Amino acid sequence: MNQKYKPNPQHNKPLDQKKMIIIIIIAAVTILLIVGATVFALFTISKNAKPIEPSLKPSESASALSSVDPSIVSPVTQPDETVAVSAPPLTEEPSDDVKMDEELEEQLADQGISAEEVTEQATSQIITVSSFGNSATIEFWEIRDNEWTKDDSMTVSGYVGEMGVTDDMSEYIKATPSGFFPVMDAFYIHSKPQTGLDTFQITEDTYWVDDPSSDFYNQHVEGTQYQDWNSAEHMIDYSSYEYGFVIGYNLGCVKGAGSAIFFHIGSGPTAGCVATSESYVLSYLSKLSSGANPYILIN
Repeated sequence: MNQKYKPNPQHNKPLDQKKMIIIIIIAAVTILLIVGATVFALFTISKNAKPIEPSLKPSESASALSSVDPSIVSPVTQPDETVAVSAPPLTEEPSDDVKMDEELEEQLADQGISAEEVTEQATSQIITVSSFGNSATIEFWEIRDNEWTKDDSMTVSGYVGEMGVTDDMSEYIKATPSGFFPVMDAFYIHSKPQTGLDTFQITEDTYWVDDPSSDFYNQHVEGTQYQDWNSAEHMIDYSSYEYGFVIGYNLGCVKGAGSAIFFHIGSGPTAGCVATSESYVLSYLSKLSSGANPYILIN
């Protein structure tokens, strides 16, 4: 006999209120745990992450963010204002037991300089200029195998001031100062030479002040913004300055004691510098290294 389906009254009985509250609490706690775990993970990642590297190094960014108006110029008095060309010394480091060559020792003695004093200067390269009248023989010495050695391939004839070499140098005579002087920056007009010296390029703004009344006497100056001189060598006007280096004479800038003493290109007596052929000037520049603390001895 067919019977109609009768619904079970328990199927429609609403959920117990306490059970509903428990389910809601469990769901809320679960959500909070998930959110907390996510926040903790993000914090840990951000704490351990490396900072983003800048696209430029500090020196590069400073250069990129700053610019200099070429019309604003100032005296050049610091070495870091030149263009540096780094190169290791071509010779050995000087030491107390370096053997002194007799010929070099004799030339040094003419200036009252002993081998011990040379060692104190920590130099391992010396140029000697031996004058006779306004001509000279130029030679190159360096420390090799713990001994001062002359490089015969660098021996060349050259020139000094029209009045020769003097112990009583003055701005007002065309003579070359005698003495033992540091080799300073190299310079050039067009193409930078191969050298281990610091260099600067001669431009239309490059001057070397020879006016004893100037505060910039015997100094390399770029531009005329601070001009207080009535006389200065406009270096680009001299083709003999195509290549050369500064001889460190009168570094104290004593007024009237002489200025602008260089080693440069020349085929005759000078106004006070040391000169020789372009090929030998370039050869000397290629040999010299600021790391060897080079000196020039003028007799």
